[in-house]
Amino acid sequence: MIPNLYYHCLEKNSKGYIRLRFSYKGKKIDLYPTTKITVNPKDWDKNNEKNPIKKSDLSYREKNTILADFKNSIENALRILHLKGIVFTKENIEYLILTQQSSNPSVKIDYPMVDILNKWKDNIEKSKLKSKSYQKTVKSVTNFFIDFFATKEGSKYNRFEDINRTFFDEYTNYCIDTLKYSNDTIKKHIYTFKTFLRWALDNKYHSTAITNYVPKMAVGRHDIIYLTEEEVLALWNFNFFEYEIYDGENYIENKDHKDYTTEYVVNRRDAVTGVMGGSTTKLLTNYELVRDMFIFACVSGLRYSDVVNLKCNCIEDNNTYISIVPQKTQKSGIRVNIPMGAEKDNIMRRIFWKYVSGKNDNQYVFPRTKFDNPYPNQKINVILKDITKIEKLAKQFSRKVSVQLVSGDSIKKGTEEKKEISKVISFHAARRTYATRAMKIIGDADQIMKVTGHLSKRVFSRYVGVNKNSLSKMQKLWNENSLKELSENEYKELSKDEKIQYLLDKKFNKEINESDFKNKIKEIIK
Repeated sequence: MIPNLYYHCLEKNSKGYIRLRFSYKGKKIDLYPTTKITVNPKDWDKNNEKNPIKKSDLSYREKNTILADFKNSIENALRILHLKGIVFTKENIEYLILTQQSSNPSVKIDYPMVDILNKWKDNIEKSKLKSKSYQKTVKSVTNFFIDFFATKEGSKYNRFEDINRTFFDEYTNYCIDTLKYSNDTIKKHIYTFKTFLRWALDNKYHSTAITNYVPKMAVGRHDIIYLTEEEVLALWNFNFFEYEIYDGENYIENKDHKDYTTEYVVNRRDAVTGVMGGSTTKLLTNYELVRDMFIFACVSGLRYSDVVNLKCNCIEDNNTYISIVPQKTQKSGIRVNIPMGAEKDNIMRRIFWKYVSGKNDNQYVFPRTKFDNPYPNQKINVILKDITKIEKLAKQFSRKVSVQLVSGDSIKKGTEEKKEISKVISFHAARRTYATRAMKIIGDADQIMKVTGHLSKRVFSRYVGVNKNSLSKMQKLWNENSLKELSENEYKELSKDEKIQYLLDKKFNKEINESDFKNKIKEIIK
């Protein structure tokens, strides 16, 4: 590890020279020669590493600049020693400084990009904290960039100071034109390379600011992935992997869950009464938790980041809606209010109170890991795919969607294919499910955006309230019975007896008033 440098003023009570000092193996070591910069004690701020000479010194700007250049040259010398595996002794450092620096306090040392890149790769491969898959990714990406540096276009970028927007544009063109890679793959390369740049910065191989720029590229194109009403109900009603089931009086362990998973999650809470039992902990299977979080996102329109960070105090106005400022749009401060129906068959209400019951306001709605971290999105996506591939659910999730990869501005040949939704489903499909059903039932995009918190029409939508008619529809949007609602064409295809039974069910559930019921019955009898 490269030791940290800090400034040291030789005199405490009178004007003195400034030199650099570093700590190595518990010893403080002063480096020679000095910077040739003098300063009065009253003008010296030893706690300010960036600009240690105060503004009270008339030449503070020039002196601070010279000090920064001097420190940079010393750090460059330390990097060279580290790269060559030479021990950090006072003599080795001073010899290297004197041979390269002469009388000029600012020496610019250019590090060979490929050497540092290989050193990073070796460190990752030796690390026991990195997964095998990540080590494999680093190895392959490193080789791609080394090959690029060997080309005519890449040879211009052999120093850290050369890494800029043009570099990333050139590498993108190289991947598209020469390697024929998809845009998704190219973006992964760039993000991995930026990890290397941050590592090199931390290890003081360069002091260049790392650009946030990533070339704009179209990502893989596919059909909008969402669940139909039938798919949502199938997933919601599948309870074979739940740890406990309700027998009408109490919750008892469901022995069948072990056929699907034996990984458990603890839902911690305060003392609980009633049929939920008095225990302060409740066991769930990991499949059960992921299913409930996903369905909750389907019926609320919340993003993954909002679901996992949802707290019990989010409920407002006599438990009629959830009110939050979405994580992704915290800076905007725009609050979204998500209606929650009061009916017993409202799925959002049932999931919410299943997890909130017995908890205090500051607890998270959904359980977290033992380290109090949210369950990773990647892990949740893997479990989602596993759930939808369960034999009893596979048929429900066999619907196919179109998927293609894009390279540059065109679809990459040979990548067009149809995939079952169980193979491409991810947590974000829940948000699309909400938006798709809301548009189908309500049809007013501005009203829906007010609930989902989408900002593409932010200036307009912040002035649009959710009217009473839309609010009523949204509250009942995710009742189980409304999910089973027949479309107009489906209703016409029913027999007379089926139509009458359908209307009787709606009347029993108070989903149709007496006048409309009588009129519908008259139409059938005619």
